[in-house]
Amino acid sequence: MSRILFGAIPFWAHINPTIGVALKLQERGHQVAYICHQSMEEAVTKAGIPYLPQCQWNEALVFVHSHIATHPHTWAKMLEETHGVKQGDIYLAQLEEAVRDCLAIIDEWQPDSCVFDMMFFPGIMAAEIRNIPYATSCPTPMPLPSKDTLPVGFGFPVNQKKTFIVRLAIFLVNSHIKKMLKKLNLIRSRFHLPPRMHYMNAASPYLYLCYTTNAFERTRSDLPPQVFYVGPSVSKAMVGADMEFPWEWLQGQRVVYFSLGTVFARPDVIRQVIMAAQGAPWKMVVSIGKNLRTDQFTDLPPNVLLRNYVPQVALLDKVQLVVSSGGLGTISQTLMFGLPILVLPQAADDFDVAQIAVEAQFGLRIDPKQVSPEKVRHAIDELLHNPNYAYHAERVAADFRKCDAPLTAALLVEKMTLQRKPLLRPAFIGPTVYKKDIETVLESVQ
Repeated sequence: MSRILFGAIPFWAHINPTIGVALKLQERGHQVAYICHQSMEEAVTKAGIPYLPQCQWNEALVFVHSHIATHPHTWAKMLEETHGVKQGDIYLAQLEEAVRDCLAIIDEWQPDSCVFDMMFFPGIMAAEIRNIPYATSCPTPMPLPSKDTLPVGFGFPVNQKKTFIVRLAIFLVNSHIKKMLKKLNLIRSRFHLPPRMHYMNAASPYLYLCYTTNAFERTRSDLPPQVFYVGPSVSKAMVGADMEFPWEWLQGQRVVYFSLGTVFARPDVIRQVIMAAQGAPWKMVVSIGKNLRTDQFTDLPPNVLLRNYVPQVALLDKVQLVVSSGGLGTISQTLMFGLPILVLPQAADDFDVAQIAVEAQFGLRIDPKQVSPEKVRHAIDELLHNPNYAYHAERVAADFRKCDAPLTAALLVEKMTLQRKPLLRPAFIGPTVYKKDIETVLESVQ
């Protein structure tokens, strides 16, 4: 059997989908281990996956994740004062040292292959240096550049015209990315690695795993052949299935679940959504994450239950609607239960998810500057009373349920490890791999 090394940035949304894949590989007799910052150690060890502590990248990112919601206007200044890292350099901070740490881990642990989060630069670079095949794990909507779509991260409609404002926005963002890419490639050159053409949105030449399906993604004619859509990867055990919760409180009325996650759980947005529930003929469960305190939210309406954490997957089976920031993890879990969604995007790919929700008709979108109790209340009422949204949510759910992401990803990683060369789909094989087609796909890839 093989030794397979995992690694990810210290962000639960990026680690979560890989847990099921690692466990499936363990189940199939392989040895696995996980590199990540110590802030994520419990999430890894709770799943029964060995944790390797030798690489503690990235302290700057951990700081940002714990302060961006509580200090939305000053976190960047605080980051520079406490860590000496500018906002644009977060993913480059201590990168050279982290690459050397990952090289030491690889030399000691001797993996046959690796599975690294798309943003886990030190692991990716170490695998390249040691010529070890690695898979990219993508926990966001498909971010790779395409001639068929406008750049990701803006939430552009599928038919968006390139107006002056649109072109200007793309130019400004690309200018910033080019600066970051130049810095990254300078670091790569110190390890005698070739320059990358893209900053974060780059694919492993061996295998690229994206936890989605064609029913969710926009059509792309130029998707690289090593890209596979494996469907949502959800580990119930890791999302608080054993957490105590007052289930009896849910009885009597329809229930809305609201969460902005942990990183972007802004108190001002949470308060406005809570105000939207005042006097409503439905109940609302609010999860605020670890960075906020429940006593920050006083005078709650009697139909609102607020907690730091809730057993999310178990709860989704008992609610009728979800209000979310648009992180793909929560969105995928929600759609697996066929629930309509109100997306309040806060950053980056949230806006792409929000627009997909609108275009696929399983949800509505309210952008940050438009959020108000009145608009949130109106959107929730529309989603609860118009059956069209639930119909389309169930349509996507039916497609998701045809997949088995942990098994599919594990089998693809196994084949990559055995062949030690890229897994390339032939033209007649689409990117989405359904459970019934796994063997056919494995036999067809080159």
